[in-house]
Amino acid sequence: MLAVALPLLATASSAKAAGPAPGAAPVAPSGAFFFGRSLRVDTPHGPRTFTIERKLGQGVSGITFLARDRREAVAVKIARNTQWRSATIQGFDREARVLGHLEGADPGFPRTLGVGTMVRPDGGVGQRVLVMQLASGKPLGTQGDHEGTVWQTPRVARSPEMAARMMLRATDIVADMHDRGLAHRDVHPGNLRMVDGDVDSLRLIDFGSARPLDAKGAQRDVNRLGMMLAYLTTEGKPSIAAMPDVRRDVGGTTVTLRQIARRAIDGEYTSVRELHDALAPFAGGPAPR
Repeated sequence: MLAVALPLLATASSAKAAGPAPGAAPVAPSGAFFFGRSLRVDTPHGPRTFTIERKLGQGVSGITFLARDRREAVAVKIARNTQWRSATIQGFDREARVLGHLEGADPGFPRTLGVGTMVRPDGGVGQRVLVMQLASGKPLGTQGDHEGTVWQTPRVARSPEMAARMMLRATDIVADMHDRGLAHRDVHPGNLRMVDGDVDSLRLIDFGSARPLDAKGAQRDVNRLGMMLAYLTTEGKPSIAAMPDVRRDVGGTTVTLRQIARRAIDGEYTSVRELHDALAPFAGGPAPR
């Protein structure tokens, strides 16, 4: 199902320093080593050359950069020199296949331009990189260097109506992914982007953890979406107890937003679409901020 052909080659060159060789010293966390480097991508429609401009974000094993050519800006994912580097580079091919499988689906998924190999100025073979469509907007949270910090990003809580609308869009995206036989497995504030409060612009990124859909993967996505609901409506670390006590009458039964978040986290919803339907009554009200 995921065997999507990606006959693309990326070639990087620079008049400054050579790219990192296997066993080289770790890249500085800032990623400044790559700034200004050129990246050539040979696509079925001809070669394109991008220039790496700045860092967009980073995780434990990879750094994502903004690169640009005359036509568009793209996101370039490069593996960091950590103990997970080899697995990360291998994962680029899998992530590209996942994105290829999602091509033409919900617009909440970025498209892939391909996976290629960076070539140093001395002609040696460097590491492979993943080149993707740039997701516009800002992340809902800042990705930290260590697991968990992204859920504690300082922020202003969203109104319950706005949070419900954002969650409806997020569940639509994830549900479409499930319909295509895939689980994201890493839904968190740093992997969701939105432009200036425009819910329709919401995009899901980073498919490195995606796997074929199974019960465990589906439940993990529902669990993370429940955490997102608490995250959006509270400040600091997500807290169900701190969520606003918003209630709706659904078929003669009073339901609260807190209950929905708790049920999602506790695994009481069997699917993302069930969570979506539970959220729908909360998405009305005044215009979001």
